[in-house]
Amino acid sequence: MTASARTALAVPGALPAAAWSLLGRFGFAMNNLSLLLYVAARTDSYAVAGTISAAGLIGTAAGIIAQSRLLDRYGTTRTLLTCTAPYALLSAAVLVAIDAGLSTLPLAVLVAVQCAVLPTVQVASRAMWSHLVPAGPVRDAAYSYEAISFEVCWLLGPAVAAVLATWLWPGSALLISVTLSTVPAAGFALTAAARSHRGATAPSDEVARSAEGLRAAGLAVLLVATCAFGLTIGFVVVGVTAGTRANGVPELAGVLLGLWSITSVLSGVVYQRSPWPRALPVRLPVLMAAFGLFLVLPAVVGGTPALTVGVVLAGATLVPQVTAHNTLLDGLVPQLRLSEAFGWITTAIFAANAGGQALGGFVIERYGYQACFRTAAVCGVGLAVVVWVGRRHLLPDAISEARRSGGRGR
Repeated sequence: MTASARTALAVPGALPAAAWSLLGRFGFAMNNLSLLLYVAARTDSYAVAGTISAAGLIGTAAGIIAQSRLLDRYGTTRTLLTCTAPYALLSAAVLVAIDAGLSTLPLAVLVAVQCAVLPTVQVASRAMWSHLVPAGPVRDAAYSYEAISFEVCWLLGPAVAAVLATWLWPGSALLISVTLSTVPAAGFALTAAARSHRGATAPSDEVARSAEGLRAAGLAVLLVATCAFGLTIGFVVVGVTAGTRANGVPELAGVLLGLWSITSVLSGVVYQRSPWPRALPVRLPVLMAAFGLFLVLPAVVGGTPALTVGVVLAGATLVPQVTAHNTLLDGLVPQLRLSEAFGWITTAIFAANAGGQALGGFVIERYGYQACFRTAAVCGVGLAVVVWVGRRHLLPDAISEARRSGGRGR
C-alpha cells in the first residue's frame, strides 16, 4: 500500500468503513461464479447455468443503477439496510430452489430479483470519500485505493469461489458469498462514515449542465470498451471452467483463475511504470486487441498447457484496461456526475458479462470449449477495432468541442 493510501485510511472514520467495504466487495465479486458453479453442479448443464448466471448479472446491473440513485437521495445507511434483509431472505430461497431442482425460468426470475437487492457497497464506499476528505491529493489517493481494491477483489473473488466449489460442497462458495455480501453491508451501513452521508440534492442548473458529459460521444466509446471487457471475461470464465473439465482436470479451474488474477495485478503494477502506448485513447484499443489475440491460443490448440498459457497472457491485460477506463472516465464526465457514471460503467461490465456467460454456455454445449474461446477472441478484437475508430472522442477536448458546436459531437 502506498503512503498516500495510508494517509487516506488514517482519516477519522475511514478505516472501519474501508475494512467492511473490502469484505463486502469480495463477497460481491464471488457471487456470480459461485452461482454458475452451483447450478452447473446440480443440473449438469452449462446452458442452464449460464442462463441463471446471466439472470443474476442482469439483476445486479439493474440494482447498481437503482441503488446508486437511492444513495444520492436517501444516504448510505438507509439504502444499504433496506436492501440487506431482503437480500438475505431471497438468497436463502435461491439456495433451497437450486438444491430442489427448480425449473430454469422461475429460478432465473428469483435470482434476478435476489441480485437486484444485493447491497452495492462498492458504490457507497466510493461516494463516502467526498464526505470524509476535501478535494485534493488525499481524496485522489482514496479513489485510487477504491479502484485497486475493487479490481483485486473482482479478480480474486471468482478464483476463490472456484476453489471452494470444487474442493468443498458445490454450494459452499455461494453460501460464503451471500454471507460476505450481507454482514459487511450492514457493518458498513452502521459506521460513522456511512451515517454521515444522509443524501444531498444538487441545484437543478448544475445537474442540467452535468448531463451533457453523460451524453458525450467519448462516454459512448468508453462504454463500448467496457462492454467488450465484460463480454470477453464472461466467455473466459465459462470457457476455463468447461475447458478444465473437458481436459480431465476440473480442480484446476480455480488455480487457472487464480493465476489469471495474480498475473493481472502484477502486470498492472509493472505496466503503470512504463505504459505503452503513452496516449490513453490509443492505449485502450491496443490493450483490448491484445486481450482478444491472446485468447486465440486456447481457441486453436487443445489441452491444459495451451489453456493455461492463453489465460495467463490474457490476464496480463486486465488491470491495465480497468485503469485506462477509470482514467478516461475522469476526463470525460463532470465531477458532479462521476459516481453515477461509475455506476453506469460497472453496470455495462456486468450486463456484458451476463451476455458472455450465457452465450458462452450455449456455445460450449454445442461446439465445445475451444469454440467459446474463438468467439471471445473475435468479439474482443472486433470491438477493439470499433474503439480504435472512435478513439478521438476519448479525449476530454472532444466534449468541449461538442458543446461549442451545439451538440454536433454527440
